[in-house]
Amino acid sequence: MTGAARELFVPLSLAVGFAMIASYILSSTFVPVLSTWLLRHHVTHHQPATEPRTRFGRFLRAVGRF
Repeated sequence: MTGAARELFVPLSLAVGFAMIASYILSSTFVPVLSTWLLRHHVTHHQPATEPRTRFGRFLRAVGRF
């Protein structure tokens, strides 16, 4: 590309590229650490129900047995 199109699209493509790189770095480092810190005290230990209560639960159980 040359001319005005180049002047418009090069900064736009650089901004998108840097935003994608920053998003990847944050989503693979900061978000897991932050979620671990926030959810540390919210761990629940519960027993799963022996029989599913909904039709969808029964369907999933049947598919799992298949």
